[in-house]
Amino acid sequence: YRDLPKTWGSPTMSPHCADEIKYEVADRVVARLQAMRSRGEPFAGQPIRDLVTVNGVRVTVEDGTWGLVRASSNKPELVVVVESPASEARMHDMFKALDAVLRTHPEVGAYDQTIRAGRRLNIAARGAWWCRSRSTARGRRSPGSRCSGARTAPGC
Repeated sequence: YRDLPKTWGSPTMSPHCADEIKYEVADRVVARLQAMRSRGEPFAGQPIRDLVTVNGVRVTVEDGTWGLVRASSNKPELVVVVESPASEARMHDMFKALDAVLRTHPEVGAYDQTIRAGRRLNIAARGAWWCRSRSTARGRRSPGSRCSGARTAPGC
């Protein structure tokens, strides 16, 4: 497992967005990112390498850091996930960039949980810590458990 690369990933974060408007908001986010890419504008400080626009948008920048925004299929929420193979700081950069786009839409409300720069991914509301380790795919870890990989859970 030591040869597998480390990645830094967020939990699934869900800002409130009414069922009646969430798909339209997701479409507007897609359009904005497509326009930025066509103009050659950077996102999260880097050139946009790829946009996947199936069921929302997954934006990937030059260093492989990516972020996803889509409408939840069963709740009045959007779904936001970010991940970086480069560093925890780049993961946070991607979240800040996506959140800045979402905040231009007044229909988007508060998140159920979020990540904060310089802090571990403490998800107290869900009673678990999240990590991406060399030995597992993204998964839940109980407080006090051990993992090998990004230092996002106690005992890492």
